[in-house]
Amino acid sequence: MRLSNELILNAGDASGDLTSTQGLVAHVFGYSIQIVITGTPEGDIKLQGSSDPVPDASFKVSTFPVANWTDIECSTKTITGAGTLTYDVADVFYNWVRVIYTATSGIGTLTMRLNTKGF
Repeated sequence: MRLSNELILNAGDASGDLTSTQGLVAHVFGYSIQIVITGTPEGDIKLQGSSDPVPDASFKVSTFPVANWTDIECSTKTITGAGTLTYDVADVFYNWVRVIYTATSGIGTLTMRLNTKGF
């Protein structure tokens, strides 16, 4: 079984909107994303998925051109300060995932890790 753990956003400034790096989930059974929140940010976090094609060995995943993103239904969560938030997703059938944060007020940082298990 192949395991992966990657940083998809490192201490992003939560006083404004943020978009994580895209994560490749085409060959995984499931994934989790843990978000560590510092300070007093308030806003909404949601997942987006894409079924755009996957890269071959000559492309770097984080810069591969993914153009079409769709909100993952029922993934929007509201944050109101420091803490952690985790998404656990099984039976993944899209190829890519990313996290969108829409700020409403406050300051702080968001750090996000994508953990995958697959083949």
